[in-house]
Amino acid sequence: MVNLHISYLPWNRGADPNLWSFLEKTPSGVTIHQIDQGIDTGPIYAQAQIDQNLKTGTLATSYEKLVDEIGKLFFRILPKILSQEIQPKAQVTGGSFHKTKDKQKYLNLLHLGWDTPLRDIWGAACSSK
Repeated sequence: MVNLHISYLPWNRGADPNLWSFLEKTPSGVTIHQIDQGIDTGPIYAQAQIDQNLKTGTLATSYEKLVDEIGKLFFRILPKILSQEIQPKAQVTGGSFHKTKDKQKYLNLLHLGWDTPLRDIWGAACSSK
C-alpha cells in the first residue's frame, strides 16, 4: 500500500505536517511512501521539497500548494511504482513526529484559522523550547 503525505519525511510524521513545517522551521514538502506498521515511517518512493512564500503565504495557500504538488508527483511516478521500475528506499534517520494534541499550545497563534499568515507562526515552536 502507498501513502501520499504532505511533508518532507522524515520530518513532520503524523498529524498536521503542514503546520509543523512552519512552527519548527523544517522542510516543507511532499512524500509518497509505502505504508508499514509505523506512522509515516515506510520506505520512500519519491519526494519533493516545496518552496513556500513566508512573506505572503498562509496556512491555506501552503496546504493548497502541497496538495497540488503531491498530485502531480503521484501521477508522474504511479506508472513506475506499478511496473516496479522504482523501488522504495529507507527513510533517513531523525525527523519529527506529532500527535494532534501537540498543537494545542500553539492554537493561540492560529488567530485567523487557515488564513493565518505563515510569518505569524514561523519558528514559534523553536523559540519555546
